[in-house]
Amino acid sequence: NAAGTNLSNGDSISATLAAGSANARALSSSTSLSTSSIAGNTLTVRTGTLVTAENTGVNDASASAPTGVKGDANVLIGSFTLTAGSGEGVTITQITMKDDADGSTTGSSLADVFQNLRLESGGPADMNGNYAAGTAIGQTKGSLTDTAATTYNFNPSPAMKIAASAQIVVNVYADVLNSATSTQLNTINNDTTGIIYPSVVTATGNSTTAVASDTDGTAAGLQKVYLAANGSLTVENVAGSAQAKANIAYEGQTDVELYKFKITAFTEDIDITRFLISDTIASETLGATSANGKPTSTLKNFKLFDGTTQIGTALSSLSLATALPTLGGYLDFNIGTDNAYTISAGQEKTITLKGTVNSFSGISSGSTHTFSLNTDPLGSEGTAKAVTARGVGSSVDVSGPTTGVAGNAITIRRAYPLVERLALTTSTLSGGSTSQIAAAKFKVTAVGGQVRLKKMTFDVSLTDTTTSTALSLNNFKLYRNGSLMGSTEYSIFDGTGTAQADELSHSGTAALTTLALGGGLGTHTGNALNSTSTRVVVMLGTQRSGIADGATTFGSGEELIGAGTSNTYELKIDVANAHVGASTDSDSISVQLLGDETETAVLTGDLGPTATNTYRQGIVGLSTTNYNFLWSDYSANIGDHTSVFKEGGTGKDWTHGYQVPASSTQDAYIPLDAWRLSKS
Repeated sequence: NAAGTNLSNGDSISATLAAGSANARALSSSTSLSTSSIAGNTLTVRTGTLVTAENTGVNDASASAPTGVKGDANVLIGSFTLTAGSGEGVTITQITMKDDADGSTTGSSLADVFQNLRLESGGPADMNGNYAAGTAIGQTKGSLTDTAATTYNFNPSPAMKIAASAQIVVNVYADVLNSATSTQLNTINNDTTGIIYPSVVTATGNSTTAVASDTDGTAAGLQKVYLAANGSLTVENVAGSAQAKANIAYEGQTDVELYKFKITAFTEDIDITRFLISDTIASETLGATSANGKPTSTLKNFKLFDGTTQIGTALSSLSLATALPTLGGYLDFNIGTDNAYTISAGQEKTITLKGTVNSFSGISSGSTHTFSLNTDPLGSEGTAKAVTARGVGSSVDVSGPTTGVAGNAITIRRAYPLVERLALTTSTLSGGSTSQIAAAKFKVTAVGGQVRLKKMTFDVSLTDTTTSTALSLNNFKLYRNGSLMGSTEYSIFDGTGTAQADELSHSGTAALTTLALGGGLGTHTGNALNSTSTRVVVMLGTQRSGIADGATTFGSGEELIGAGTSNTYELKIDVANAHVGASTDSDSISVQLLGDETETAVLTGDLGPTATNTYRQGIVGLSTTNYNFLWSDYSANIGDHTSVFKEGGTGKDWTHGYQVPASSTQDAYIPLDAWRLSKS
């Protein structure tokens, strides 16, 4: 510069052409000219010196977010950046790391806790495409020196070339000794300024070859390291919405989802060598059939899955305990240490148990199976946990769970009905009288095998705005696959009894009107103007004469649907006095096929007559208890299945509408959504 000294980083340089006087002449005319003053661009002086700094993209570790555990390999114990100056790029030939593990305890060193110290690029690659993320920098230092403040030199080969203003990340890794004591771990954990740092990074400028090293150690104190004695494993249920549903599975159905649970590894990788999954079986208490199959042979060919990947080998059957548990048995997926199922630290896995329903000769129809992970799955027969697990690095036992978790009760049947709502041809209720308008339409499919229907119950609601011309429903008829069913194949009652005056079909004389409903059939008393309702009972295969006093058929009869086939049913009615009255009269009819969704458990048993009450007579139920929907999977022993109920219950294999699906995916159940007929 003008003073004769070297320029410094940040100095400016600018050249100016001074103004002249008669210092130029035109080429053609030889006229004398004077030049003006012109200033050139300002240049800023920059150095090519390398700068090291802590990598702010890596956080300090803590007890809640440890760096690793005893025995862990490749633990990240520091991370820093190398940034070239804007003046020129640099070539790095050596990185010197300094042991700074004595920050909390004098005399401590990295050698107390670590081995196999190494550097690795965190990217991006250098100017020559070398040292992309994951590439080793220099040679690993296997055995460390047990002296405080020891330095370790790492020489990249080839040299690392960084362009001007460019940056590369360097990560520091080491293996944690299994022999480290709690005191030594605490020394590391209590050091708040980091345990290692780059004290010197040797470099030269790419253009000038001048020294560009960072030698001041300003990066001393990288990230805080925290080492736990061992990792941990949590074992818990998946969310309720993701759990295997409490559905019906049928004879021969394969790969049925039975149970799902979630396992998460914390701090270190976890090896799982055994899963013990308990099966609590309810059978006799629910009336399940057992003449052929047994509850413990109902399910077979059990498999565990992580997504679509099977874990271990399939188990052909349950293991039966001789002492505890007393109800059911357990599944022992003992996969061993050589084939251990490994979960990486921080990873969460959902495990699914699947199984196959046995053939009819091997099942207990109506039994339920609830799978679980218990704290003491073997009871008096062993001390193993449901999930046997060990830390990969620490080798510490982290088996669990500490609190038992269970799935939903899966019901096994020989078959089941799928009841699906279908749209009506029209939902318009025309004024005056209409003959045989469809008020309900649905399809019943026999899934897995034949099913037999005994009874269906409908909630029928009327709205009549002018009671002096009462809306009236009668002549109820049931159609199957578009054809009227025979008079011996069904009967329909108004919910108050089984006499001729209570029958809505065939030769019965009953009719539904708002006046009649308000006067005793419905839920209201008196003849007040309102929307009111009653229950309509459809008996399948049963005639009024068969359940009358003195009848010899005792209410026998049922509707058979063959395996894999479907029947479409329509309930049709005659309507009188619709919208009759004032010009604004607007009547409506609502019909809903009911289920037994208020029940909380399955039940299998004999048919039996129900008692009359002031609101409705269910006519037939299980034993003497009324249910809305009665069906059978025909699973009783040969000769035991009957449909008789009037003079003492029989049948053995009848059940109610709990869990009867309304969709093929079994995510909706009866009752079906109501059908509505209205003016518009």
